Amino acid sequence: MTLVIGVLCNDGIVIGGDRLLVKFRATDLKSYAQKITTYQFGDGRPIIIGSAGTRQDANRAIKEIDPKLYSLRESASLMEYLEYVVEPRLAAFHARLREARGRPPDYSLVVGAIDSDGKPNLATVYADGSFDLEVFSTMGVGAPFAELILRDIELENLSVEVARFLVGYVIAKVSLVHHDVDGIVNGMDIVAVEKSRPKEVIRLSDVDFGKVLDLLQKITFKDLADQIQEALISQESE
Repeated sequence: MTLVIGVLCNDGIVIGGDRLLVKFRATDLKSYAQKITTYQFGDGRPIIIGSAGTRQDANRAIKEIDPKLYSLRESASLMEYLEYVVEPRLAAFHARLREARGRPPDYSLVVGAIDSDGKPNLATVYADGSFDLEVFSTMGVGAPFAELILRDIELENLSVEVARFLVGYVIAKVSLVHHDVDGIVNGMDIVAVEKSRPKEVIRLSDVDFGKVLDLLQKITFKDLADQIQEALISQESE
């Protein structure tokens, strides 16, 4: 039970998620954990991974794709990492668990990094190891709500600084309406990397989190009805 969002910006990548976990023990038990993992290429560039789905499956999958366990070039691109590590290792993991317990693992990942040539890249990775390069990725029970908001925004034109707070705002907004998403009470994690500083990880500070909550109060959909009315009048006058 979660909401994880990845955004590809014009100057980097942003991946964020809430911290709520729900375990079923004949009833729902709630706990909290970070859902963002950071690895590194050999040259020190970070690989940011956000995970959603069954926590045990996601954690085991992430351990399978630790790049330091494989012979990647130090300056490898995200595509190389996906093709030579992520896809084959997770395909084998998928087959192994399906054979052992009669069902495949249940998780998905969003993976982002800055390539050595300065190009930011973002991908959605599925449980069988297949992947899609995307401008943005939403996953978890709150994904439809987040998708509805993000699909109308020209994300490629956003800076990392703006996108960090956009991701935080969306997580907080969804937290207000979905009982299995909580990025407010116990906070959230948002990790970013800018192509101007490709080896530096930017994390959401307590001050930044306060700004997210302030944005949640100031930015609303209260003028949506007025916009619809204006659009209808415009259509009638055409």
